[in-house]
Amino acid sequence: MFGKLDDADFRRLGLRLFGRAAASQKSQREHHGGGVLKGHVHPGGIKDLWNERSFHLQPSKHSANVRSSSLEGNLTDNCAVQQKLTAADRVVFAARRLFAERGFHQTAMADLAKEAEVSVGAIYRVFPSKQDIIRAIIEADTARLLVELTSDVCRIRKGEATIGAVLEDMIVRSSVEKDSALIHEVLAEGHRNPEVAEAIRAINLQYRAIFREMALVANPDLHEPELDGAEELLLACLFSSGHRELTSCRLSARESARLVTGLILRGLGSEA
Repeated sequence: MFGKLDDADFRRLGLRLFGRAAASQKSQREHHGGGVLKGHVHPGGIKDLWNERSFHLQPSKHSANVRSSSLEGNLTDNCAVQQKLTAADRVVFAARRLFAERGFHQTAMADLAKEAEVSVGAIYRVFPSKQDIIRAIIEADTARLLVELTSDVCRIRKGEATIGAVLEDMIVRSSVEKDSALIHEVLAEGHRNPEVAEAIRAINLQYRAIFREMALVANPDLHEPELDGAEELLLACLFSSGHRELTSCRLSARESARLVTGLILRGLGSEA
């Protein structure tokens, strides 16, 4: 059972997500002797990942240094930044592309090493298995989205946004920002691998806490089991809207989000 979260709770959640990322990154550097790969970045390899439209720099325990640069929008010298990437950063970036293009089980460690321009041994020093790479990808995506959602709830409470606007924007973001092929691979592996499944379940508990709070903002009179149903409804929107290209949808992402948001708010009994 999740209790009502106040603004301080949401701020602490956001800070904890970023703090955990930074602390883990520091630990990785210390454990692996700095972990920073130096030398020339060859064209056609990891450098191409910076130009992928579907790729988003996101906070994770393996990418605190990259996150700082991306949030500041300071990517004017890609080559210089690339040479400062840790081994973990390079491998995760490469994995996002190859897992989406070829599939998780069709991507060998040697393929990842070539794409990331590191040795196979360097990968195993950071990630004992491919399952650990998937966990890193999951954590990166989750940290970014949870921070966005907690910020959204704080804006609603401060009167800076309405619940309808926040829900609509959330649906649009999930519709246009996700790498659908990669998400399918991660979810499929969750059905096969208990460790990946547990990571996904833990993340969904955090989503549920925020969605429950959103439901209460929309209608403070909601009680059990309606709140559980609201969690399910918003989770379904989050998971399904990222795969609209497979559903023959006739509406634009924005128009679809607007209509779905209206139906959700009516279902929740909101007066917003």
